[in-house]
Amino acid sequence: MVPSTLDLMYVALGQTEKTTKPIEERFSKFVNECRSVYDIVFIDCHPAGSLLTRTSLRNSDHVVIPVAPQSYAVRGIGLMMRFIDSKKQGTVGPVPHILFNLTARRGKSRQEEEIRSNARYQSYCMKSTLHKYKVFSDPTEGRGLVWHSDKPWSGEALGNLYRVAEEFMNRIESEVKA
Repeated sequence: MVPSTLDLMYVALGQTEKTTKPIEERFSKFVNECRSVYDIVFIDCHPAGSLLTRTSLRNSDHVVIPVAPQSYAVRGIGLMMRFIDSKKQGTVGPVPHILFNLTARRGKSRQEEEIRSNARYQSYCMKSTLHKYKVFSDPTEGRGLVWHSDKPWSGEALGNLYRVAEEFMNRIESEVKA
């Protein structure tokens, strides 16, 4: 039998509980201290399932899953959703929010349409998307980021960032109220 990608991911993460438990406990304490000071704590993790990613998921209420419109996007989102589910503590785990990233400014890709129309993922898909703007990837020496830029399309790109952030905040607030 050939192992699946998900099986291989778990093998790669197969560290004993004894060696990682102190690290996970310290990280959990750190996140709780941050929560006592800040309204929202963002943790940016590599999607490969490292100890930091695993521990972050266990200490999170929400997780943003950026998805680029590429050929493996549909398969990748399925793997990520299963990985997130596997890190739940009982029935408690982070709420996923699928954010389409690097999208065209007009229209939707085939992959985005496929994920949005999938009953398993529909409710997790954010309506706002992060469009592909050169200004997002073209800062020089820490300057020229979209909020400091006067490059073409920078105003539209900044507005795009604001719309995504506002939708994410509204999603979090509506869940807190529910």
